[in-house]
Amino acid sequence: MLESLVAEFSLKRANPAKNPWVARAREEKQKVIGCMCNVPLELLHASGILPVRLLGRAEKLKQARAYFPTVFCNYACSLLEVGLEDWYAALDGIVAVNMCDTLVHVANAMHGVFSFSFFHFLNRPHDASLESSFEFFRHELEKLKSSLEEFTGTTITDSNLKSSITLYNENRLLLQRIYTCRGQIESPLLTALETATIAYTSQVLPPNVNRDFLKQILKKTEKRGPVAYCTGPRLHLSGSTIEDFAIFDLIEESNATVVSDDLCSGQRFFMRLVDENLPPMEALTKYYLEELLCPVMHTPGIEDKRLADIQELVFRNNVDGVIFCLQKYCDPHQLDLPYLQQQLRSAGIPTLNLEIEGEIAKEQLRTRVEAFIEVINEKGR
Repeated sequence: MLESLVAEFSLKRANPAKNPWVARAREEKQKVIGCMCNVPLELLHASGILPVRLLGRAEKLKQARAYFPTVFCNYACSLLEVGLEDWYAALDGIVAVNMCDTLVHVANAMHGVFSFSFFHFLNRPHDASLESSFEFFRHELEKLKSSLEEFTGTTITDSNLKSSITLYNENRLLLQRIYTCRGQIESPLLTALETATIAYTSQVLPPNVNRDFLKQILKKTEKRGPVAYCTGPRLHLSGSTIEDFAIFDLIEESNATVVSDDLCSGQRFFMRLVDENLPPMEALTKYYLEELLCPVMHTPGIEDKRLADIQELVFRNNVDGVIFCLQKYCDPHQLDLPYLQQQLRSAGIPTLNLEIEGEIAKEQLRTRVEAFIEVINEKGR
């Protein structure tokens, strides 16, 4: 059954200490590195490392707040919290990146608190329009490459790097097909919760294992046929990371469904492909600097590109409304919000902003979600 296959690759895999593929890699003497967002996974894979994205968790923080101001988002703080609870015991190290100021402070704390064999901080420019930005980031990736080679004792050849790029692109293409099964047909073949779980776990599995998993999902999806599907509004979910998938239950209980997203923990990380026609290091520099449209970037016009991505997904998936589900205290996404909302509303697309902090407060949000859905229903009458 498809449900059992998805359950096998559950959200629990986000805990490296309980991830069976991490355990297997350790048994086979393969090194395992935890990665923050927008780390070039292909470089780590080409060096023989198993890269695992650090996704944190939704549960209430107990220890991490002692290290940070209260205005740090729950997601970032949870990256330290789970480490304090030994989630990272199975890791050989971490690659951090300066996406936002909060993650820089979290990376510094992790470096000081945990004793890893390997720690690398990747400097990423925040304006990709400058020629110097490309050259600087290319140099930073070369430094990461050298550090990985020294740590593993393995030379990262162009041939190995090209193979890794191809493998990760295969995963991205398969995930795009998975998302098509959810949103680009009238009666979805996958539920929002199933699709989100698949995208989430795809970031913590070995890419070859995940590729086979996604192929199985697609094969079983076609045999299963349409899922039970509410007839209410079709919604797009926008934001950074979501650790508590109760948001999908809340929306479906309100007689609507999520048919697309541009979440950092969802479609945003596989929306585009690495260019396989370019030299591999040049291709990775371009992709991780220019193609991942995160609001932490200050590249002129990037807000219009993010808007165009959302509008394209709204059109392609026949979306009736957009819900922004943003982490409390996530300044980059919060600063992005007014412009995106204004432009979408001007185009006749209803929007709602939900602020979350760790676990979803379902009953507190339910009234707002139901009211939003009623507005959409009234608009369609």
